[in-house]
Amino acid sequence: RDIMKKVEPQPASHVIDNFLCQDIAEFAEEKPSILWYTMKAIALEVKRLTGLQLHDGGNKAEQRLRAEKGDRSIICSIPSNGRGRDGLQLVFDRQLIINPPASATMMEQILGRAHRRGQKSHTVETQIYMQTPEVRKAYTQAVRRSEYVRDIMKSQPKLLKGWREVGE
Repeated sequence: RDIMKKVEPQPASHVIDNFLCQDIAEFAEEKPSILWYTMKAIALEVKRLTGLQLHDGGNKAEQRLRAEKGDRSIICSIPSNGRGRDGLQLVFDRQLIINPPASATMMEQILGRAHRRGQKSHTVETQIYMQTPEVRKAYTQAVRRSEYVRDIMKSQPKLLKGWREVGE
């Protein structure tokens, strides 16, 4: 309080330990995938490790995204590419959600980027990191909201279809 007006904060995010980024990079190398993120520091570190294209919005974002051929993984910002992006299902059938949102609606949007009309694969694989209690809580909250939608609307949200937990 005493120095608040004397100091101008310079916010910056940093990756303290890049074990998660290394794991993401290995995942990306296995098979072309969409790597969904919200934390820019993680995305930048994965880009540094892999050299993959970062899709984080801006001018001509959709044009750049549509130019992807599916021959390599891509790193995509959830807020920049969560709604209104069509075409990813034509070239990707695998995705990784690095930071799952607590919003069931946003989870449905992300899952729907690859699981929608035009998908050629019989199976769309989505993996989600559950590395902290906070992330597990956010995911659990999204599942509960999807269950509510299912029960009220009598629909089957993507978040509740055919998922299984993979070992640690």
